[in-house]
Amino acid sequence: MSKQFQIHVVQSLLVSCSLAFVVDVAARTSPDADLSLAKYLPPAQVLNAKDGSAVFFLSPGQAHEYLVVDVPANQSSLTVTATGLGGDVDLYVSRVVPNAAVSQIPKAPAREQQPFAAATAAASEVLVLDRSALTAGQYHITPVNRGAMSSSVTIQVRGTEAATINQPITNGYYNPSRDGHGVYLATTPTVWALAWYTFDAAGDPVWYTGESAAARPSDGTWTTSLVKTTASGATLARQVVGQAILTFDGSGGFRYSWSLNGVSGSEPLTPVGTPRCASGVWSTGGVWIPSAEAGWGSSLLNFAGETEAEIVYAFDSSGEPRWAIGQALFGINLFKETYQISGFCPSCAAVPTSRVSIGSTTRYLNGMDEAKFSSSFQWTGNLSGQWHRNQVQWVKLTPRLACP
Repeated sequence: MSKQFQIHVVQSLLVSCSLAFVVDVAARTSPDADLSLAKYLPPAQVLNAKDGSAVFFLSPGQAHEYLVVDVPANQSSLTVTATGLGGDVDLYVSRVVPNAAVSQIPKAPAREQQPFAAATAAASEVLVLDRSALTAGQYHITPVNRGAMSSSVTIQVRGTEAATINQPITNGYYNPSRDGHGVYLATTPTVWALAWYTFDAAGDPVWYTGESAAARPSDGTWTTSLVKTTASGATLARQVVGQAILTFDGSGGFRYSWSLNGVSGSEPLTPVGTPRCASGVWSTGGVWIPSAEAGWGSSLLNFAGETEAEIVYAFDSSGEPRWAIGQALFGINLFKETYQISGFCPSCAAVPTSRVSIGSTTRYLNGMDEAKFSSSFQWTGNLSGQWHRNQVQWVKLTPRLACP
């Protein structure tokens, strides 16, 4: 057990004991109060199938029914361990087929409907699913405190990956059942990065980024912290607001599981198209940033039919991260009408998005990795401010496609 994990367990135990103390005091002073410890359960959570853990508190008879793990296509075994400190903890595991139109983690099936179970009188239970029992997909992990005492429960997940896997490439990814938001993933030999373009609680566009070491060929998952960047003039502030886990499906897509400001969700993402070289020779798709200004940029996508789509990641007058989109037929010098999109928050039910024209962007290619960029658009609706840039020197960060 690593020192970092030991610290995490101790901190969780301290929180659990504190909660129990508060409830006990409340019971003595206010007998009519609602003292159910169920409200102290952690929210839904997604664990990494390769090496994941969670620590939480369960009162007698209580279960955690919103804990899941996404298993990649190349995983050959999954070991789940539940350890209870102070109680008899049983463990149930079952594979589920989530509704692609819903991002919220569903409630676990009833105990009798879960095919894998370890239910002895011990405080620790282990379930091992090997290749004969394990298929790629999402699995519920349901620990239940069968004891008469409250228990701090630790769940550990370990996975073995059997072989290399078809991993996602630099591209845009979306969920056709929740169209309107998505992830742009940029992959290099050493670093992977993503931009998550989505919507806030008011339905206004907002973006987050993540970056970590590149996935190895045999990795079936890739994990990164989610960062929100805000701007105050030329000063940028970056705050970690959550985490994203990409679990590869083996066909070029992935399940995108996230935690954001204490809320978790999950949905399948598929490529928006196949990246192409524009006019057969121009590899312009990828991540572009200004060479002399930090914090903002664009992702360009080139597809068959000579269409170039663009997502601009910028800021409003309050310094909040906002995005806009545009597309046009490819040209060396290209003008795009730019739109602001309104939609639904990551954990909200999907609704049809709407768009309004707010201005334009123009880019002038000097080569496949250099350009000039101009923009002139003004945020609307709940947002305010302008994003004006004139002939900014622009450089591409991602590798070129192999054009003929």
